Amino acid sequence: MTKLPALIENRVKPSRRVRRGIALLAALACITIVAALATSMLKATLRTHASLAADRQCRQAMLLAEAALIRAAGAIDADANYVGETWRLDPTQLHGSAAAEIVIDVTGPESARRIRVTAAYPAEDPLGVRRTLTATYRSPRPQ
Repeated sequence: MTKLPALIENRVKPSRRVRRGIALLAALACITIVAALATSMLKATLRTHASLAADRQCRQAMLLAEAALIRAAGAIDADANYVGETWRLDPTQLHGSAAAEIVIDVTGPESARRIRVTAAYPAEDPLGVRRTLTATYRSPRPQ
């Protein structure tokens, strides 16, 4: 009679091992899926962050170029011989972000001055954004 319980006991043990193994495999599969999802979400977040930073730099460079056109128009009104300048802004002037450099070039006759501005933001970064705008300025002063 002692052999019968031993047979039953041997049959029960493998089935517990199998259940434990299946549970372990299921847990590992779940952990793998969660890790893959977390990695994917992290990559998407990093891409979004980089995209927003690039968009911000593009917008800042465009705003600086537009401001430089206005600055050049005012300088032409103040001095008919104005030919341009290099305008540098340090990070504190741009709310502590990065420095910028804007080159203003003015050519042409007094009746129709051609203004070309190039804004670089951030100025020190070779991969930074460059925006160039060109406009013709006709002075409101009588000739």
